[in-house]
Formats: sequence, C-alpha cells, structure tokens
Amino acid sequence: PWESNVPKFTTEDKEDLQDFIEQVNDINLAQITDEEEMKRLLTSYLPAKKREIWRALTEYAAGTSYKDFKKAVLKVYLELKEDLDGTLEELERLCAENKAIRHSEEGRLKRFGMGYRTLVKKLSQAPAI
Repeated sequence: PWESNVPKFTTEDKEDLQDFIEQVNDINLAQITDEEEMKRLLTSYLPAKKREIWRALTEYAAGTSYKDFKKAVLKVYLELKEDLDGTLEELERLCAENKAIRHSEEGRLKRFGMGYRTLVKKLSQAPAI
C-alpha cells in the first residue's frame, strides 16, 4: 500500500512538477538502474489520467532512455523553461518587491541578494540551441 506522503503531481503547476520529479528522484530512482523501471516508477505516483497521458508519450516506449522521457514530459510544460532560464520580468519583479528593504533588515536583504544573483546567473547563460 502507498503511504499518504508519497510524491504527488495532481495540479498543472510547473513548480509542483519540478518538486514531484525531484522528490521521486531522491526517494527511488537513485537505487534503480533499469531505464524502463525508472519511467514506470516515476509515472506510478501520478493520478490515473495523468499517468495514462504521460505513458502515451512516444518516449515512454521501451528502448527510450529515462532522460529522454523526462525531457519529453518537461516539453509539455513549456512555462517551466522560463523558470529554469529566468526572465527579465522575473528580475524586475524581484527588484520591485524588494525596493523598500532597509539596511537594518539583514535577513531580507540577504535573501534578495541570493535571489538576484541566482537570476543574473540564469540570465547570463547562453541560450541552448
């Protein structure tokens, strides 16, 4: 029987998808070397309809790597690419949300600095071709 705190992806939210894949990787996939079993296990945590859709992807077929399958899934969620690459809009929003930080708010200032550096690093990467 499945435990109640297993990884779940029941929404269409891109952040939930990232969390789901990372949680499944952390829990189980590190111990499995068979590509077919890795794909089966990742999809086994999904609700029935989503599981059926993911397993209908061409890349789920035998002989296709787990890595290629995961890429195919992520391509269905194109908005996730923006999160991974960063956007100028996101940088502007971060700056706007934090423009009232006072120098006495050290923790908040550090978190802003971390977020800013992370976005600048993402935005400085050459686009993938």
